[in-house]
Amino acid sequence: MIQFSLLAFSFGLALCAATSSVVVLAAEAEAPWIWWGALLPLAVSHATSGFLAIWHSTRQYPAILICAASSGITTILVVGVAACAAHSIGPWMPTHTAIWVLVGVSLAGLFGLGLAASLWFCRPSHQPSP
Repeated sequence: MIQFSLLAFSFGLALCAATSSVVVLAAEAEAPWIWWGALLPLAVSHATSGFLAIWHSTRQYPAILICAASSGITTILVVGVAACAAHSIGPWMPTHTAIWVLVGVSLAGLFGLGLAASLWFCRPSHQPSP
């Protein structure tokens, strides 16, 4: 469970950094929704990793919905809080730095999703029975 805690902390930092760079990029763009859409892959990776971390082996229908809902709500909450904090700070980094931060964090999010999936598949409840 410690691995998932570290992964959750890392994803939280990644979402905060990505949201901060999106605020900088959207402030100078004609169509800011495009930059906000760039957060979607990272948000999906965050929500999916959270789902894999909290879904236990019961595999019953209500448990799946509860895990998916709590993971999605957590992702929306993190992005919302990070966006409010970034708006209150204001644009503080150059545009080219914000683009590199967004690209790097998105790639790190995909790596984190792969790590969460591998940790999830390595759980004892997912091993084939002899």
